[in-house]
Amino acid sequence: VLNFDLDRDTKNAAIALGNRLSDISAERKTVEFQKILLSPHPDRGMELLLETNIAKYIHPDIISPKTLISALPKSFSTRLAAVFDNIPDLSCMKLSNEIAKETRLLCDGKLYEKCLIFTDDICANARFALSKYGKLAHDAALLRNDEKFALVIKNESEKSPAIALKDLKISGNDLIAANITPKLIGSIMQDLLISVMKDPSLNEKETLLGLAKVENKKEK
Repeated sequence: VLNFDLDRDTKNAAIALGNRLSDISAERKTVEFQKILLSPHPDRGMELLLETNIAKYIHPDIISPKTLISALPKSFSTRLAAVFDNIPDLSCMKLSNEIAKETRLLCDGKLYEKCLIFTDDICANARFALSKYGKLAHDAALLRNDEKFALVIKNESEKSPAIALKDLKISGNDLIAANITPKLIGSIMQDLLISVMKDPSLNEKETLLGLAKVENKKEK
């Protein structure tokens, strides 16, 4: 599939008649585009779409992929993110809410930069990336050809780190019982999560209670 070359006449015809794709429904074009991205030869497929100027009828902001699509996980949202330079408006593609949300998240370069500078510890940065991108963190690194960070993210994810409030070995009720100022509980819980992402060994109830009491005194 797609492992072929277009002869000159066919290519010229595709270029000349490409505007007729405007009459095709967005849903149909998206389905066919998904087939190309998930095909055995997605890079060649994208090359043909760009050479014939057909890509712009699928989405006007599609660019030449930032990396080899075939080297990415076989996920539509991940491979779709590879053909955009910034967070795109995907309304014209009539995607499912889930695919659109995942694609926009993966395209968020500013968020990715925040993950890289979270601390000086690449493992802590990987945990932070997991907290922001979830299961897509590994793909976010691969999209940017950051294989080293992708490997660290994979290794950290296998350790099931605390990356959300529910993963902490303490709860808001525990803080209430410890007489923490109620209006500070939300921010203190967030601070505790940040601390645990930086140093997982802190994720013990008594340790977290101690840290929470220190923060509570600071805010009073």
